[in-house]
Amino acid sequence: MSYNADVALLGYGISNRALGEYLSSLGISSQVITSEDGCDYLNTNEKIAFRSPAVRPDKIKGSAKITSEIALALSMSDGYKIGVTGSDGKTTTSTLIYEMLSSAGKRARLCGNIGTPAIIGASETGRDSYTVCELSSFQLFDMRPRLDCAIITSISENHLDWHTDMDEYVSAKENILSCADRGVLRYDKTLVNMSARHSLEYSFFSLDDFEAPRGAHKCFVKNGYITYDGIRVLEIDKIKLKGSFNLLNLESALCALYEIVDTSAICEVAYTFLGVDGRMSVIDTLGGVTIIDSSIDSTPSRTASTLSALDKSRCVVLLGGYDKGLSYEMLADALRGAKYAVICGANSHKIYGEIRGSIRAHITDNFECAVREACEICDAGDILILSPASASFDMFENYRQRASEFARIVRGYKWKK
Repeated sequence: MSYNADVALLGYGISNRALGEYLSSLGISSQVITSEDGCDYLNTNEKIAFRSPAVRPDKIKGSAKITSEIALALSMSDGYKIGVTGSDGKTTTSTLIYEMLSSAGKRARLCGNIGTPAIIGASETGRDSYTVCELSSFQLFDMRPRLDCAIITSISENHLDWHTDMDEYVSAKENILSCADRGVLRYDKTLVNMSARHSLEYSFFSLDDFEAPRGAHKCFVKNGYITYDGIRVLEIDKIKLKGSFNLLNLESALCALYEIVDTSAICEVAYTFLGVDGRMSVIDTLGGVTIIDSSIDSTPSRTASTLSALDKSRCVVLLGGYDKGLSYEMLADALRGAKYAVICGANSHKIYGEIRGSIRAHITDNFECAVREACEICDAGDILILSPASASFDMFENYRQRASEFARIVRGYKWKK
């Protein structure tokens, strides 16, 4: 098949669909090329090719200049730009920052990997705009975005089915610091070493006190408060979000915005925000069982963090899905003391092999069967939680579709009276 357009869209997911519509509005035609066009679909000679995040740029052949929707959108966006990446916590952190900016009366938009393509509204930004953009390692792989503030919430094993190894994954994350003015980083050895390679103004955050690199700002918990450079800002007992991992998310948002908005706006959101959909969201209480959707938990570390915030002895956990090439060894400790685990998905046997000595568990073939079997195990007072420790792509388009199906099944189940 030959392509004669000047612009090629390699893949036609959410971001490239939005980009195609934008280009069309400018009178620019684009050639959509997907894997359905044949095994050689990554061979393109258009002047410019926009790759979907899932397409590795080093797999693309031909003479086209390779870029992406997110790179174009951020280059077009005026105003203050905040980029958020990390292995865990980036969606909650991005949302908190957006809500705090909005609470302060700022003209803010939330976009990127969180679900809304960055190209939507990019041309409408102005000098008074604030863009909060969630960025994945796929997007950052070949992009060094110009940002006012770059945030890395954490670094842990993830996406090793796409990246060649952990070093490549970390390197992709590090690209967010390459063209930023400020960096907000969780305090750990990997990120402290990374910060030394980029001359930025830094804020580090942690649950405990730490020895920050020279000249850096510090954010940590002390005497019941989240503090910033020694100043009490957020009272822990007033925060609605549960779990120490959410304190870290609030700290990263505070570091990003402390000098931008009044702390009253930060406090207002911190004391009322209940979380993002799919992250420890209580969707119902049925038959005396609390039903929690944490479908966004796509790695073992996220599931471990979620369970640490709950009474594990009452938890029946739904696990499994698409295998991202990760180790599930940490799940053994995370699930120890939980009531039961039901596992379903492409990686079910891999997970079972790691956790079978720590918790009663079994594998089932079908997602609906898995949910119904988990419901059957529950007694009044228990917690049924979808926290898969896996991506959704073996059965669903995304974690939201998985969550929706989970909610449908539990609400249709005939609960014990």
